[in-house]
Amino acid sequence: MSADVHDDKRLVDLFKARCRWLRQACRQIFGVPDYDRYRRHLMAHHPQAPVLSKREFHTKAIEQRYGSGRSRCC
Repeated sequence: MSADVHDDKRLVDLFKARCRWLRQACRQIFGVPDYDRYRRHLMAHHPQAPVLSKREFHTKAIEQRYGSGRSRCC
């Protein structure tokens, strides 16, 4: 591959990384829960706990945010 192709790939990878960062930042600002962060936290702090599916996780997050009660893990 030529140097131009490597430079293009590097720029695309950098752009994708920045987009992921921006998406995560927007989710945090607007209070949208991050499923990947939830899984990392669960594996690090509660390895024996069952892992919710993505759908279950978001359903639970909506119930906690707008439902009658609000609970937190840590």
